[in-house]
Amino acid sequence: MILFVLALVCAAAPEATVTGSWGADKEVFFELKEGGKGKMDEEPIHWEVKGSKLVITDSEGDKEEIPFKLKGDRMTITVDDTELVLHRVTPPATPPKTRTEQAADQVSKLLLSSAWCSKSTRMQFFKDGSWSEDQLATKNKTQGQWVVKEGGLHISYPPLVMDLTQTPFEIVAGPNNSPIVKTKGEEYSLCR
Repeated sequence: MILFVLALVCAAAPEATVTGSWGADKEVFFELKEGGKGKMDEEPIHWEVKGSKLVITDSEGDKEEIPFKLKGDRMTITVDDTELVLHRVTPPATPPKTRTEQAADQVSKLLLSSAWCSKSTRMQFFKDGSWSEDQLATKNKTQGQWVVKEGGLHISYPPLVMDLTQTPFEIVAGPNNSPIVKTKGEEYSLCR
């Protein structure tokens, strides 16, 4: 029993150590994620270790067995009788968001946090970039797309306006410091 468990641990060990991004000169050639998924040339792949071979299956089901040796953060692979030395590469960090992007995120989160009601309308923003508006008196419903960008709220009003156009709006503090969205002569507060 102990030998069986030891064999399982030893068989799993190479797979655990090859995970990461591999390349040369900070250029990533392939990425091997835990669970056998990854990317090569920005295309999804499945991978597994069989002995001293890295078996990569592309999205079309084609398999390639690549002999490899692993020593720390250095992997030597053999492709067409040529040895290639790869190093574990740290992918470039995502640049920090600008203040404008941070503000757009905050406004988006606020708009998504609840339905918004005025005296005559109930409006709801959705994560997929759509919105809907119900006219309370007439029961008419309008739908369109929305995004917060370039410091403003951009909304489409189909069928009249299909393109996203900037809509003047401002957010002010209302009673009890709750937010009020002012746009097009209407004031919207969180629906109760």
